[in-house]
Amino acid sequence: MSRFCTSAGLAAVLLGWLAVWNQVRLAVVEPGASTEATAELRIPSVEALDWLATDLADLAPAAEAVPPQRTGQGDAWVLREYLADPSASWGIAYVLRGSRLGGGVLAPFVRTALDLPDGCGTRFLASQGTDPRREWVSFRRRLDAANLPPAGFTAAVDSARWTFRWVGAAMAASSLPMALAGQVSE
Repeated sequence: MSRFCTSAGLAAVLLGWLAVWNQVRLAVVEPGASTEATAELRIPSVEALDWLATDLADLAPAAEAVPPQRTGQGDAWVLREYLADPSASWGIAYVLRGSRLGGGVLAPFVRTALDLPDGCGTRFLASQGTDPRREWVSFRRRLDAANLPPAGFTAAVDSARWTFRWVGAAMAASSLPMALAGQVSE
């Protein structure tokens, strides 16, 4: 949670999420993307992505100090390959759904830590569900009900590990310029 200790750190995390979700939105409209992946990812609505932009505006000028982040072409290719595999798509959904639900849990703590008015800078984080625990349990039940075969389970674990690294790299890329400038508490 150390990245949430400053407005610049929160802006870096939000910019990282913006890069990730924009790439996911593009990938799921590709021919061959698994229907399960599209349903389970629960891609943020246009309204939620607008909240992300509003949060970044709330955090200006901290957000202006962070260069926009983009995921690489190699990431886009790997993401499309995993989304085309129904088993591997569960691993991506596991990471992204868990992270989104975790954002809902973290939002009030971030608001308090940064002394932000209600909603200011945390609309996107707070928009991730009204009952994160229940939603996570429900997701896990659907994952268990998918009854993945051993090879499918391996594909899901591999894609989950890749997704953790991919999201982490997007966050780190957003934070690095500020960390070098001494603006982010790590």
